[in-house]
Amino acid sequence: MRCPKICDFFSAGENGNFNGNKNDNGENGNANGNENDSGVNGNANGNANEAGKNGNANGNANSDGKNGNGNGNSNQGVGENGNGNGNSNSGGVNGNGGGNNNNEGSNGNENGNANSGGTNGNGGGNDNTGGVNGNQNGNGNTEGHNGNSNGNANENGKSGNGNGNDNYAGENGNGNGNANKDGVNGNENGNGNDGGVNGNENGNANEGSVSGNQNGNGNEVGVNGNENGNNNKNSVSGNENGNANDGGINGNANGNSNKGGESGNGNGNNNEAGKNGNENGSHNTGGTNGNGGGNNNLGDGVNGNANGNGNKGGANGNENGNNNDGGINGNENGNGNDGGINGNNNGSGNTGGVNGNNNGNGNSGGVNGNNNGNGNTGGTNGNGNGNNNGGSGGSSGSECLW
Repeated sequence: MRCPKICDFFSAGENGNFNGNKNDNGENGNANGNENDSGVNGNANGNANEAGKNGNANGNANSDGKNGNGNGNSNQGVGENGNGNGNSNSGGVNGNGGGNNNNEGSNGNENGNANSGGTNGNGGGNDNTGGVNGNQNGNGNTEGHNGNSNGNANENGKSGNGNGNDNYAGENGNGNGNANKDGVNGNENGNGNDGGVNGNENGNANEGSVSGNQNGNGNEVGVNGNENGNNNKNSVSGNENGNANDGGINGNANGNSNKGGESGNGNGNNNEAGKNGNENGSHNTGGTNGNGGGNNNLGDGVNGNANGNGNKGGANGNENGNNNDGGINGNENGNGNDGGINGNNNGSGNTGGVNGNNNGNGNSGGVNGNNNGNGNTGGTNGNGNGNNNGGSGGSSGSECLW
């Protein structure tokens, strides 16, 4: 059976049609399409389900727009899918196409509600096997494109929930928590932003990881907290990046393609402007890499980028490029190492200048390239230390050498 689609409804004022048909058991297709002023609301919900609670309470109390259509269809097993979507909106396209084709679990619920215009909370919580996926996305927004395409095609786990809420315009909290196997991925991204592009494409294609959560929240314009915590296996990666920034490009592309370990967390937060905390903690095997970089910077600087990548074990490229006022600080540290402690605590607390870059790279064990280029006022300081060393004895480019 082909379930009706939104495009099947042509004129304004079509509400509560094609709900609750051809179900085998359960509670399906109830309380849809009520108390709307106009628009296309609460159609094609809760059809062709095997059991469970599907496609209820969608598309109610809206003022114009297309809301709460095509939810909770073709689900198998005892689950709760496609309920409470597309309600209390004022215009826009909200809470459509959620909670379909799932096998048990709780998927595609409470999306696209209480928005004023825009495109919010659509296409979430579909094609999942078990788990809790694609819920509470795209709510409470004013205009913009928020909380769409989250929590799809996952196997168990908790993915793609709580994204793209309470934003004012912009593109926030889209494409999070998809195609994961187990774990907790792609949750609470792109919320509470005032414009900009924030918290998109986080926590996808992970296996047994905690990745891509709490990115791109509370920002005022800019590009923040996107493309973090993807393609990881049994890792804690790409969490808490790109939050509470006033502008700039912050906390993007961190904690991707790691196998084990803790990498690419806590980068690019609380910055005034500039480019901070991007491309940290990716392509590592084990270890603690590329965390806590590019935070609390003032001015239009470049701080805490490209640290802690491509390492095998060890602790590399952490806490670089923080608390600077302008300049180029704490970039390209702690990359390509085989074990050891390399490229940490560089390029922080500076006012202008070029400080603490290119330290602690390409080492085989040992303690190399740490604590360089900090606390300077102008100039070129603490760059190019502790690179390409072999063995585990001694220290290179680190503190306590005098």
